[in-house]
Amino acid sequence: MRREARVRGLGRSERVVMLGDGAAWVWELGRVNFPSATQILDYYHAREHLTRLAEALAGKDTPAAAKLHKTWEKLLWAGKVPQLLKNARKRALRDAAEPSAAVATELGYFEKNQLRMRYSLFRTQGLFFGSGVVEAGCKTVVGQRAKQSGMCWSESGLLAVLHTRCALLSRRFEAFWRNYDPALQSAA
Repeated sequence: MRREARVRGLGRSERVVMLGDGAAWVWELGRVNFPSATQILDYYHAREHLTRLAEALAGKDTPAAAKLHKTWEKLLWAGKVPQLLKNARKRALRDAAEPSAAVATELGYFEKNQLRMRYSLFRTQGLFFGSGVVEAGCKTVVGQRAKQSGMCWSESGLLAVLHTRCALLSRRFEAFWRNYDPALQSAA
């Protein structure tokens, strides 16, 4: 990952940004490979967790949960996660002496990722905060080639096809082919 980032100009970058879904292993990869990167939690993943939090507090598919979600989404959009957390904790303790496991899990998600959810700041800086572009790229590169009706791949076969497809789509096929395994070249 770091090598690909260098090929794409990491050394000339004024700023490095890493967009992730909130999984701990994603942030660890970022910490190890891009320690100075601004880490941003995908806004749409955060919204999913906001829905889970509201439903854990007020019930699944209830008007009360929808109202909480709407109110708290405004805070999330504004990057006011500390205020969101304060309101959610207050609501959780109003309803029970201890928050349920589901509520505690979602509160933990927001607590751990507060600095990655400064969406108002990220917008003013012109930074991406949604992973839709990346996911659409994966759908184009992988899905359109590898997920057609009736296709069945071995892992090595799929990787060979996807490496080639990535090289073609990124206009780097000649460099890819020069470095490709000579035994595979002759077989091709």
